[in-house]
Amino acid sequence: MDFILTLVDQTLMEHGSSASVIKARGGMVRSVVRVNQNKVINRNSKSLKWTKDEDAFINANLGKLTMVQIGEHIGRSENAIKIRQFRKAFRPATKQAGWMTAHQVCLLLGVDSHTVPGWIRNGILPGEYIASTYVKNKTLRVKIEDLKFWLTRPKNFPYVRVERMKPGYFRRLVEKAHERWGDEWISMRQFADMHGVEDVKTVTKKLMSKELPGVHIRHLGGRGGNRWALWFIRRSIAEKWIRPRVTDLKCKWITPAADAFMMKMKSEGKTSVEISRMMKQNHRTVDYRIRRLKGGI
Repeated sequence: MDFILTLVDQTLMEHGSSASVIKARGGMVRSVVRVNQNKVINRNSKSLKWTKDEDAFINANLGKLTMVQIGEHIGRSENAIKIRQFRKAFRPATKQAGWMTAHQVCLLLGVDSHTVPGWIRNGILPGEYIASTYVKNKTLRVKIEDLKFWLTRPKNFPYVRVERMKPGYFRRLVEKAHERWGDEWISMRQFADMHGVEDVKTVTKKLMSKELPGVHIRHLGGRGGNRWALWFIRRSIAEKWIRPRVTDLKCKWITPAADAFMMKMKSEGKTSVEISRMMKQNHRTVDYRIRRLKGGI
């Protein structure tokens, strides 16, 4: 008798149908008594056969809905959904075809384990949380097609270093994308060194004021706020940039009209001191500007 009760109990756990669901389906409800540690528990239930639609719904929503939500939708218990998934060998959300977990993407790109989750949380890389009944389980996953598209966009190249990537299909894909683009992103430090500028802020201001085109890369390492964002510029644009003179950077009053006035006064025999008094500017700056306009500097 104990063996029969145990077998019935396992069947009820597998199918997990409540009495209300069975009645709604037109089934008969029978009373079952289970003896466990001298305690008598009444359970009204009846095992129902699984349908193809229920199996398809479970397989399609693993990771999108929790086990409890799937069970509520088809009228089964959480344990019944778990047992059905195991017996039908449905792939869990972390191993479904066409998806990669955030940890797997980190290993692929050769970055820290917090980097990719940070990108997903901040909307940089498209991804989603895997639905779970447990609050502490916050596993993230990325669709492989979305990852391919993201890796091959030039605006996202600063986030990934090809030399750190794991050898294989994705690395070859990114290398070909770089070859097709035919350019390279460089940092502000590299930009400044290219033109012999000591203070990086001098060239950074050019991008911040949109005088030069660039990209503002936020959450590069997956952590930190916007204040840790870095600027990058294309090498082809950086090479064409002409570094202005220090005097030109400081003297905003120097305009084409001011240059024309200084040259006119100089042609009339005025000295640099006289011209500086007329313009109410420093005479050394005026003298330097006149000599430069003449081609002496």
